[in-house]
Amino acid sequence: MDDLPNNSIVWIKAVNVQTLRMEVHMEKQRDAVQLENQIGKPIMAMKIFRTAQTAVEKELIKEFFRFVGCLVIDTPMTLNEIKSYEFSNQEKEKTQTIFLFLSEELPDEFDQISLTGKLWVTFNINKRLFAINQANERLSLEKCISVENFEKRALDLLIDNIWQYDSTNKESLKKINDIYWKHHLFAYLQIKRTYRVVNMGEVLALGARHYDIPDDNFILNMVSELATASRESKENVYPTSVYSIYAYVNGERKIREICNCLDQNSHLRSKISANIPSVTSLLQELHHIYKISPRYMAMYYLAAYLCQSDSQHTLNAYEYFLDARRVETNGMDEFSAFGVYQLGRYTRKIQNNPDCAFEYYAKAAGTNNRCYQAVFQMACYYVHKKEYEKARKMFLAVIDIIGTGLELVDLPYSDKEMPNLNDWKYLSLKETQYVFKAYIWLAKLALFSSGESAIGVFVRGALSAAIAYMYCPMLEKSCDEDVLKTVRIYHRRGMPVKALFIVLRDMVGNSSANVDLRIVIETINERLELNQI
Repeated sequence: MDDLPNNSIVWIKAVNVQTLRMEVHMEKQRDAVQLENQIGKPIMAMKIFRTAQTAVEKELIKEFFRFVGCLVIDTPMTLNEIKSYEFSNQEKEKTQTIFLFLSEELPDEFDQISLTGKLWVTFNINKRLFAINQANERLSLEKCISVENFEKRALDLLIDNIWQYDSTNKESLKKINDIYWKHHLFAYLQIKRTYRVVNMGEVLALGARHYDIPDDNFILNMVSELATASRESKENVYPTSVYSIYAYVNGERKIREICNCLDQNSHLRSKISANIPSVTSLLQELHHIYKISPRYMAMYYLAAYLCQSDSQHTLNAYEYFLDARRVETNGMDEFSAFGVYQLGRYTRKIQNNPDCAFEYYAKAAGTNNRCYQAVFQMACYYVHKKEYEKARKMFLAVIDIIGTGLELVDLPYSDKEMPNLNDWKYLSLKETQYVFKAYIWLAKLALFSSGESAIGVFVRGALSAAIAYMYCPMLEKSCDEDVLKTVRIYHRRGMPVKALFIVLRDMVGNSSANVDLRIVIETINERLELNQI
């Protein structure tokens, strides 16, 4: 019981803004643990070992299980590395963690003995192939089946296998899975991630309000689907499941974040915000998870993110971040790395303590060397400290981490046809944005040290990332045609894509060494302004 928060703030009944503290509302620890034992300890985390080419399939699995409250990390590996992987003693002790091995194909010579103790998933959207441990479970369908129906059925099989001895949570997750695909949440959640672009320092520096996300019926539809899905999770799913509670609160949190991306005077923002539950009520909903599983780590991080979405609660987020650290069980630090990184961000932005923030970033990167977000922030810190060579190495490291197992070659651009995106198609929107940001910073550092003639190679890298971001192959592969048509138009003509190319236009400058680059960037900007892409 020592790992439970004892003296910290846990769940609220009311908010005292003056003291910036919340009233404590904790159940007796004995009762909480008793309930957890009755229902069964829910799976808290998933680690995916996967080939670089399963990027879309990985993202589908990752997005869904993060939506319901699992901490998910992934590690790209070669097929041979995956085949020869042996669990450490520490990994064997993680009873609330699933280790998943993911590939597009299973080698012919791969025998069943090699699968012992492993959950090996063969998942190939193009071929409509899904199998668990080769012969154990198999879903092989004709390509005429819709993409999203195939993806839903594949996740159903995965849920059946992982939660086969936990009927309550299995049934809850399968119902949430139905809801998730019925409302096309994968596509909408990917689009939501694009709104991060408008908060990039380079975009904010443009200083023009028209770079805010404008009102659009697409956003209204996205919010409507998210709201319906989250409330169906609450109303229609078994109430004692931590996953159903988490899905409801998480859906409402994402709506809050979308709303915050809109202009303060936006008509759409006013319309959406009128129907959003308060942070106080959502925190009280999360208390139901606490009663079932007080050590459920994702719950504390979600509480912190909720607080950050509301200015009245912002300073309370810190307590929830600390609670997550207090309940962290042995061997879970790798999964909590992203939460530690977020704590660093909070410390820098709210507490204005960049040195302390850097320590959190270093901790996150040290416990999970694939936490590229933390590495990126460490690089920015070195820029702030004028340690430019250290910063340069860190920005290059971000690109290396994201591009593990891939060749991110420069992309040619044609205004007549979609380019061959090569290995760029294996990056998510978020990963592509970070590659873009890293290249922009490398260009800034080169400009500072050597002038405009030295920035070309980095601007070209950023341009390739922006092109890949604009065409978003992950959505092209994972969505039904009717969904894709709407999403594609909104995404390519949306403000995040336009903002990236405006940043590029400002970055490329007027050096004669970069004439060709400037022509390409200006051509794309012109076509975006005319909605011709």
